[in-house]
Amino acid sequence: MNSYRKRVSALSAVALILLVAVALISGNWAVLVVIAALVAIVMLHEAGHMIVARLSGMLVTEFFLGFGPKIWSVRKGDTEYGVKAILAGGYVKIPGMSESEEVDPETESRTYRRSTFPRKLAVVVAGSVVHFVLAISLLWAVFALIGVPSGSKTVIGIVEPVSSGSSPAISAGLRPGDQVVSVDGKKLGSVDSFVSKIQKSAGVPIQLELRRKGRLVDVTVVPSPRSQLDLKGVPMPAQASELSKGTLGVSESSMPAIPAKKSSPGSAFVKSIENLASATGLIFTKTSSAVGSLWSQFLHPSRPATAATNTNRISSIVGVVQLSAQAAKTGWADVLALLAQINLFIGLFNLIPLPPFDGGHAAVAIYERVRSRRGAEYHADGAKLSQVAVVVLFMVIFLIFIPALYLDITKPIQVPFG
Repeated sequence: MNSYRKRVSALSAVALILLVAVALISGNWAVLVVIAALVAIVMLHEAGHMIVARLSGMLVTEFFLGFGPKIWSVRKGDTEYGVKAILAGGYVKIPGMSESEEVDPETESRTYRRSTFPRKLAVVVAGSVVHFVLAISLLWAVFALIGVPSGSKTVIGIVEPVSSGSSPAISAGLRPGDQVVSVDGKKLGSVDSFVSKIQKSAGVPIQLELRRKGRLVDVTVVPSPRSQLDLKGVPMPAQASELSKGTLGVSESSMPAIPAKKSSPGSAFVKSIENLASATGLIFTKTSSAVGSLWSQFLHPSRPATAATNTNRISSIVGVVQLSAQAAKTGWADVLALLAQINLFIGLFNLIPLPPFDGGHAAVAIYERVRSRRGAEYHADGAKLSQVAVVVLFMVIFLIFIPALYLDITKPIQVPFG
């Protein structure tokens, strides 16, 4: 057993060293930062359970980073802290999480199952509460300490030269530094919405309102299909679907930087709450379509992915690291915002009212409370709950994790940050 433990530990150490070396050589420092952040997020989640359990008088026997063979541990009081060989998560051990678990009679009074309903509920939701607090804190740091651009980023950087004839941008008189204020009378605040509108409007006149040197200018442009516009130094897209999309012949590569504006601490907190509330609504309304996008791309790998299916696709840990590398190119604000979104998603995902998620434990605690009567506590069947947990876990693995991992490796998501 000791030799097996040593082999697994050695392999884990080699894998960790190789990961660090590859990240440093390739210059993807964000990969290391986000992986370290994800490990910290997982352990803070478990720490939330542990702290609330202790405050509630429950016994906590183990607090470990990783799974598998034990590499190192130390005991302090009733709790053993340590690291295991497979660094793929962490866990905290609170005896008596199920009625069928065997526990030393001397510590039975300090188990989860013998605690009161409010304390049980507090312990199981503590992990998600930690994620929500982290999400708010990260966004607060973005708004208060780093700042965000105070205006629209839809600014023309370069009007691309063409090999022959003219481009829509040249014909309309667009100039470097023009800031797009509205499109067809609708206010515009992001590069993504501007690009999407242009791509969908090949051959269709569009009214642009521009801010040019402090004054407003109205112009009409007619985007050309990319196949009809030969831009000097810009290669034609390989995919046929891209050739039919509209383009103006402009670039944002020299886009003037818009100064970041910091918010006051109070205003930053309000903005953080508002952003998370909006993101929560999107998660609830787009979950089914996100799973649909995932399986659509998984079952039809040759079908080109659209911007909508890309941004609306569920990512695995591989995808999260890829997105972090993209976010790092535009600075810390996007990295922290991405970590905030990850925390929000994990926090909400963990509240799914099915075992083995924290929400499942909360649902069981509520059910037991409803079924209990004076002098007769009701306890759910631990064996049945374990069966449900196994089924749910397999569904998550095969319906979400495996397709997401496959697509993140074969068709990485490209999301424009900044």
